[in-house]
Amino acid sequence: MGALYRHVLFRGARVPHSIFLVIPALIFLSCIAGTAAKAQTIKGKVYRDFNADGLKTIIGSFSEIGAGNVLVCAYKKDGTLADSTRTANDGTYTIHNAPLSDTLRIEFKDFMESDYDGPYNPIGSKTSVQFAAGNSVGVDLGINYPNHYCETQNPQTVTTCYVAVNAATTSVGYRDVLVGVPYEGIDSTKKISPYAFVKDLGSVWGVAYKRETAQVFTSAFTKRHVGFTAKGPGAIFVTSISSTDTSTTEFFNFGAIAGVDMHTDLPDDITPNARLDSYDIPAYDAVGTTSLGGLDISEDGKTLWVINLKNRKLYSLDIATKDTVSYIIPNPCNGKSYRPFATKYYRNKVYIGVVCTREDALEKNDSTGLAATVYAFKEGTFTQVLHFPLTYIKGASNADIPPIGDARAQRWRPWIPLPYFEPDRNNNFKTYPQAWLTDIEFDVDGSMIVGLRDRFGDQMGFENRLPIANEPDLYTVIGPGEVLRAGPCGPNGTWLIENGGSVCGSTTSAEQTNAAGIGGGKYYWGERTQNGANHEISTQAGLALLAGSGKLAMTAINPTELQNTGGIKRLINSNGERDGDAFGEDPNPNGGVVLYRNDVYGYGKANGLGGLEILCAPQPIEIGNRIWNDKNRNGRQDANEIGIDGVTVTLCDAMGNSLASVQTGNGGQYYFSSATTTGGPAYIKYQANLKFNTKYILKISNFAAQSSLAGLLPTIANSTSDHIDSDFEPTGANLTFTFTTGTAGQNNFKADAGFAPKLGSLGDFVWKDLNNNGRQDAGEPGIPGVVVQLLNSIGTVLATDTTNSNGLYTFDSLSNGTYRVKILTASLPSGLILSTVQNAAGVPDSLDSDFDPITGLSQFIVIDVTQTGINKDNPTLDGGVFIVCNKPNWVLSSSPVCSPNAAVYSLTLSVVNQNGFIKVNAGTVSGSNPYTITDIPHNVNLVITDSVTAFCKFDTTFTAPDCDCAQLSIITPNATVCKGSPFPILKATVIGPNVTGAGVIWYDAPTGGNVLATTLNFQPVGIAAVTDTFYVVLSGLTPLCTSVIRTPVIVTVQNCEVDLALKKRISSKIANIGDTLIYTIKVWNEFTNKANGVEVTDSIPAGIQFIPGSFTSSRGLASISNNVIQWNIGSVAANGDTVTLTYKSKVMQAGIHYNTAEISRTNEKDRDSTPGNGKDNEDDKDVQCFTVPIKLCTGEKVQLNVPANYTNVKWFKTGSPTPIAQGNEVLLTQTGVYTFTALNATCPAGGCCPIIIVPGTNCCPENLCIPFVIRKTKKAGKSI
Repeated sequence: MGALYRHVLFRGARVPHSIFLVIPALIFLSCIAGTAAKAQTIKGKVYRDFNADGLKTIIGSFSEIGAGNVLVCAYKKDGTLADSTRTANDGTYTIHNAPLSDTLRIEFKDFMESDYDGPYNPIGSKTSVQFAAGNSVGVDLGINYPNHYCETQNPQTVTTCYVAVNAATTSVGYRDVLVGVPYEGIDSTKKISPYAFVKDLGSVWGVAYKRETAQVFTSAFTKRHVGFTAKGPGAIFVTSISSTDTSTTEFFNFGAIAGVDMHTDLPDDITPNARLDSYDIPAYDAVGTTSLGGLDISEDGKTLWVINLKNRKLYSLDIATKDTVSYIIPNPCNGKSYRPFATKYYRNKVYIGVVCTREDALEKNDSTGLAATVYAFKEGTFTQVLHFPLTYIKGASNADIPPIGDARAQRWRPWIPLPYFEPDRNNNFKTYPQAWLTDIEFDVDGSMIVGLRDRFGDQMGFENRLPIANEPDLYTVIGPGEVLRAGPCGPNGTWLIENGGSVCGSTTSAEQTNAAGIGGGKYYWGERTQNGANHEISTQAGLALLAGSGKLAMTAINPTELQNTGGIKRLINSNGERDGDAFGEDPNPNGGVVLYRNDVYGYGKANGLGGLEILCAPQPIEIGNRIWNDKNRNGRQDANEIGIDGVTVTLCDAMGNSLASVQTGNGGQYYFSSATTTGGPAYIKYQANLKFNTKYILKISNFAAQSSLAGLLPTIANSTSDHIDSDFEPTGANLTFTFTTGTAGQNNFKADAGFAPKLGSLGDFVWKDLNNNGRQDAGEPGIPGVVVQLLNSIGTVLATDTTNSNGLYTFDSLSNGTYRVKILTASLPSGLILSTVQNAAGVPDSLDSDFDPITGLSQFIVIDVTQTGINKDNPTLDGGVFIVCNKPNWVLSSSPVCSPNAAVYSLTLSVVNQNGFIKVNAGTVSGSNPYTITDIPHNVNLVITDSVTAFCKFDTTFTAPDCDCAQLSIITPNATVCKGSPFPILKATVIGPNVTGAGVIWYDAPTGGNVLATTLNFQPVGIAAVTDTFYVVLSGLTPLCTSVIRTPVIVTVQNCEVDLALKKRISSKIANIGDTLIYTIKVWNEFTNKANGVEVTDSIPAGIQFIPGSFTSSRGLASISNNVIQWNIGSVAANGDTVTLTYKSKVMQAGIHYNTAEISRTNEKDRDSTPGNGKDNEDDKDVQCFTVPIKLCTGEKVQLNVPANYTNVKWFKTGSPTPIAQGNEVLLTQTGVYTFTALNATCPAGGCCPIIIVPGTNCCPENLCIPFVIRKTKKAGKSI
């Protein structure tokens, strides 16, 4: 920022220190609401300037709302608070206690995070610092959150479409995927703009727009029947949009960490069924669990935020460098299954939507624990800001079915994986609602809007196959989700979900209270289609909100009341009704646009669209504000200080090249704006070449020659809050202010400059005159903390200052007159007095001492502000200070003492009449009078010096004693042993020139205590349990060398245990012969000690074949011999260090295949398991299985056996609650999925795999009994 402009004589690295004659009043950094007597008022409004034109716009449905809770403070000319208030909900405010004759400084504060001043408009919004007199009205301010800005009231809105083909190989790759329509689009006049196609994007959902570069980012999305491009499920694409063309390329790819492509039999073109049909069974459970989720971009346009559905992590992706950082999203579901998706960047936080999915449920009515959560993420921390259960009665997906039974689909269901498939509506239409929080938006009043998508709509399709092999028929899904609204009225900055159709106590309409939803009502009742007779909800949960429009746009089924269509529908935020015709069943073209119909490429009511994004330009930026007359020179824009018009201010680039200039006007104001506005007052320069995040220089060139600044100098800079201070600093004949612009819309109206009439100064230096010659010699330092007074010609004290850390002082702002300075000698450091040499002959005035040693007064100085140089600014009043020197007396406390451990000695002494610092020629000094000097070599005489300066220095010498003694040497100064082990042997020896008769004694205490041993080597008895200390001392020495200090030897007892755990996972629980499976083994250390020599043994069942070369280990080496894998890991660090091994195998036989992995060796003892002992109940072993369906021909039987240790065994066929058989053995003759229960085990909840029997192929007529044995497995205990 700035610095005070003045003439100062700098010496070396000294920094000038100054004090003003005019002491500024207390500066209020904030203000509090107060009460005042009735007086004049000042009124105005704070509003949100969404279109950044500086005016409060209300045109049709577009409305710029008031901004509530903004703090408005009014300050008097002395800086004290006149009154303060906060704006009402509509943005209005009234300031009281405003004097009619005086001006007040009005400051607007406490904006919401990421809000900034709107652009300046001379007939509308001003800045957050304004000046107004009593009875003023229209003291308004427009503010804006830059992400709310849009240059038009009807911008383009883009979404993603789906085509049920293999995008990597299809012949219909020209079909549209990324399309756009106007936000206020009307279906009858719509124009759909294509931006990217199937061949470019494949299946994508997340959409984010970088305004600055007109680039749309989209993220891959797992949707059954819809294929990825060749880039796979981890891809992020970028589509560049220009006025003439678009282009799409891959931007980034997460690769395998986003999962693998689970699609199987996708078509390339229309099939013989005249559809785009496929079974694509593996993709059914992959929806929501693999690939990528929501996508958004930071406000500065520098970072993409995306969720990896496979590992449940939030990623930040630097757009410039493509560097990523990942953050594990917390589980809000009490340890049960959870799935994140929604991603929204809002006011410097990332909001993440998560649902508790209950994937462990065994049947659809088990909805316990289903819930939705929103986290706010900032700087590595996730904070829960919204949570609500998903167990309420929602609007019916199938309202055309009478209100009885499950077929209406009025409840959210758990995400139960295949083979469970029990839809609510189960005819040629299928419905099974699964809540999926896929999008979050924020209204301009801070309300949160959440979109719940029905996952079933992405697991199924429109006239497509069931996830059941060989099922011949085609089916259609009805899968609408719903939109909910939450208000910012929860505790500690949280939101509360709507209840009974009301948000934070809002008044409800009959339509809201009559709709089904949370608490028996629904805010956005306009979601319904055909007045709720067909569907009571309709969203596909892609959301977008144009600030000022008053409307929410969402992807939806039947957006204009045309059945079996999909597109974009708008809802009214103020009352929840739909746009256009709020009632009726007739087509409603004014309420949205249709993007697909029920043809072969359509998706009917099965989620045919993805995310939704508005394409708006970045908000322009403005900088500048005010040049003013700082009458009291305090560097603060006080209420009675007027602006200076006619000052030329130039905008320069970082190299100083001129870009544009303006002259201040309308009270000293000036502005540079990147807006394309034309015309306007001369003090605003529109179409300035201002770029985001770029360094610039503002320059007031040759200010002394500018007529508007004649007789003025810059005032003090950076003296107070940045919005009301002076920021320019001298650069030669110019004043400059260097700054860096922010991102879009981050206007900066804090570039101010204060000027005041020229005044004089004097000073300057109090120093330590070491040789008392009255001259400032090299190396003589300044003295801080000395109090100096400024006196007038008759001796009146005008001001007081204290020398800074370099001994400098300054009195500024002096008018014409005669002055002198006085040093208060009582403030000099102890032992110092003023130099006795005043105004030394032959010494320049700038280097001598000017103060009388008796009175402390300087000579008189005349200041004439009309002059220059020393006549106006006199920096020559210096004061020398010196030290009085005394001869010290040295007193030994005791005779020198020889050390028993080295050829050194020590002594202790006191210094009477000490002058300064104590130094020695040998040894180490400690203490502070008395001093102890230790480690003095035995043959060196000790010289001690007491010195202040070269002119005040004394020393004395002490003769060294004969310390040629034996010395103790500890061979094992410290030892470490594991807890529970014998103590180690402690070793010492005696060294030196005279060891005859010398030995050692071991004790159990530093003084007194028991003698433990008298040998050089000593092993304490017993087992080490806790850290212990033993003490050793020399014995048999001469009197001079007698040792009385015992040396401690510490034996530290450590807990050397480790706690290793192992978990194994197979990529699929159900496989077919010929399939390739991926096995993953994870080993981690749960304790605080490092584990070494770790080895894992893994057995491969006979029914599978290892694929050579498929080992991938994060540490160590793996090998296989005779179907047994040996993985030599080596070491595993403490505190959660984790290593993994993956390999692949090929399925060769039908049946259930078990695989056992166990930690077989480690050097350290494991706390809760024994490596290689084969016990199932230990956490270093895991058994996993997978099932290959058994083919059964007519007349054949499958024999199932359960070990005899299982009791009261009952056999079940999936879908039937009644046992089909009892006992440890059963013969089966029918196809199906079978499990069992027992008093001491359960399948599959107990961890075993189900038995799957399917119809055989190429069957022979003969009967065949297939024996099959079930073995006990361990239930998984820890996630992998």
